[in-house]
Amino acid sequence: MIPDKLFFFGTYQGQRERLGGGFQEFVPTAAERAGDLTAIGGPVLNSSDISPVASNLLAGIPLPNIGTNTFLGTGSVKFNSDQYDARVDWNISSNDRMFFRYDLFRDTINSPAIFGLLGGPSFSSLYGPGNSQGQNHNGAINWSHIFSPSRLLNLRYSYFRYQIDSLPVDFGTDTATQVGIPGINLGTLDTTGLSNFTLNGSSLSGTTVPGFPSSGFQFGTTINTNAPLHELEQLHQLTPVATKELGKHEIKFGGDYRWVTNFRVSSDFSQRGAFGFDSNVATPFGTTTDAFESFLLGFPSTFQRFQFLGIPKEREQDVFSFVQDRWRVTPKLTLSLGLRWEVYTAP
Repeated sequence: MIPDKLFFFGTYQGQRERLGGGFQEFVPTAAERAGDLTAIGGPVLNSSDISPVASNLLAGIPLPNIGTNTFLGTGSVKFNSDQYDARVDWNISSNDRMFFRYDLFRDTINSPAIFGLLGGPSFSSLYGPGNSQGQNHNGAINWSHIFSPSRLLNLRYSYFRYQIDSLPVDFGTDTATQVGIPGINLGTLDTTGLSNFTLNGSSLSGTTVPGFPSSGFQFGTTINTNAPLHELEQLHQLTPVATKELGKHEIKFGGDYRWVTNFRVSSDFSQRGAFGFDSNVATPFGTTTDAFESFLLGFPSTFQRFQFLGIPKEREQDVFSFVQDRWRVTPKLTLSLGLRWEVYTAP
């Protein structure tokens, strides 16, 4: 920018990736949704006995499009990233130099589920269903001053920020309330959307297409998906280092002060809850013969839910100091001696 005085450097790198794929799942036929379970060894249920919640949920699940009970869904995962890097060097004088560096990385991942807002598996084995946004900030400013040919001071401040938000596909909706399930959507963003529904021991099955993964009937947020996840980590670091030449000794001493903050709210298990349905469940209409029958009648065997009470935050201050002596004993022998002291405070 200014010859021999001020310099600037910058780069940009962007990536756009689309990863197509498919997933197949065994879903009930129209007759089975209406209560005719003879194809899977069950009874014909009265329409009045079918749970309104089950009917509302099944209305959003597509019918089979391959064979008897198989639904094959296809789609693509979208991955975008942008990276910016910049640096400015300033030769203030013959004894003073300064540089400033800043790096920014942002990425987004949009991974739809085969049933849309009703969830289910993702189209890709690399990414679970949901939407993720992340960004990293990394900056530093450095000043060097020469007091004399034998005395030098270097002072640096750096900053690091890491932030990520991983969200379910139905984040921000009140789907559970709309289909008639009370007590799931509690008025907070992290409890929005729909619970997970898993059928254990169902005879729903059908033809599969080679080359595509498959699973039994399940929908809602995948249990093993850590979403919603919110994390923000920040680091402030101040590092002064002085150098002194004394004959055959190059002595350095300085310190390192770090202030760390971390905020993290995860979903070790679904915050909207997970319903499990089994066969051989006793109901007022008799003992069920299939997990799908238990689902239609509205009798889950298990329910689990994970909730965060409070806002978890971590703050930590660390102080390090050191002294180092680089001693040139002879032209062929140099010794490096040092002492370091570190203090870590409890979070």
